[in-house]
Amino acid sequence: MVDAASAGVGSGVGAGVGAGVGAGVGAGVGGGAGAGAAPPPPPPQATINTNVKKLMRVFNLNIKSL
Repeated sequence: MVDAASAGVGSGVGAGVGAGVGAGVGAGVGGGAGAGAAPPPPPPQATINTNVKKLMRVFNLNIKSL
C-alpha cells in the first residue's frame, strides 16, 4: 500500500514539477512575444534544482506519514 502510494506521489511530483517548469517557460516566452519584448531569462538550473529538492522533501515527509 505504501509502496504504491509512494510511487504515485513520486510520479505526481515529477509530472507536477515538469508541468510547472514548462508552464513557467511557456508563459515567459508567450508574454515576451505578446508584449513585443524579449522574454525574461529562465531561472538558473540551480534554482530549479533547489525548488525540486524542497518539493521532494515535503512529499517525502507526507509519504512517511502514510
